[in-house]
Amino acid sequence: MQQTNGMRLERLELSDFYMFNGKQEIKFSKDSKITIIEGQNGSGKTMLVKAMKAALGLEKQSEEHEKPQLKCNFDPTVINNENKFLFFQVNESLREIKNINFSKFGVDLGFVEDVRTLFLKYCHKGNLDIIYNSGKFGMVKRGTDQRYSPAMTEEYELCISILMVLKQRLYPNSFLVVDSPFHNVSQNSKNGLCHMLLEHASQLILLATPAEYRGVVDADDFSKESVSVKTIINNLNPAVSEYKLVKNKDQTKIEKCL
Repeated sequence: MQQTNGMRLERLELSDFYMFNGKQEIKFSKDSKITIIEGQNGSGKTMLVKAMKAALGLEKQSEEHEKPQLKCNFDPTVINNENKFLFFQVNESLREIKNINFSKFGVDLGFVEDVRTLFLKYCHKGNLDIIYNSGKFGMVKRGTDQRYSPAMTEEYELCISILMVLKQRLYPNSFLVVDSPFHNVSQNSKNGLCHMLLEHASQLILLATPAEYRGVVDADDFSKESVSVKTIINNLNPAVSEYKLVKNKDQTKIEKCL
């Protein structure tokens, strides 16, 4: 595996891009390790991911819309289809990572152990372990060779662990864009994923619904309220820059939160 220098996104500028009418922009502050872009379903979060990918040449751009402009501290030509995992969109990326034959990345025992370490440290699966065979990752019950069929949340946690190790090997000081990572996951998973993402991404751009980001759930039968993702992130004390997508009919405005 070859490493490259760090890659940081600085500004995304849109001009009449789909539902983003007129000229609008998001500034990824140099002082902020994490940028939160919050919006309801259908407000344009995933379209912003498409805009960033289109500006880097990873997404086909419709001729009826002007190509979005992305200012960054690196030459965008270093981005290609082999490293598009710098963008993680839950359903799409889960399928892609599950189907990768990791032998093409020059995977060694150290890589496998790094994935296992992240999975066990942050996802708290004391009853599970990671195996690697013929270019594929899988799970077994801890202390046995018995194959385990993971639930969706467990598959998701394994994919995030693999993603972070790939990123650390290939792009150790680079951005990571994650779209809706906390949808339908448990409170323990939210806590572990927040810690993993913040501790292993030098620049994190996180898109989430208000329910994902600010919402709380009942932690147990005694109705004790759990903490929100926003609270978990704030407790980890990173510099946070927040934006909100405000939709009015078929238009969306990007607002900077104070």
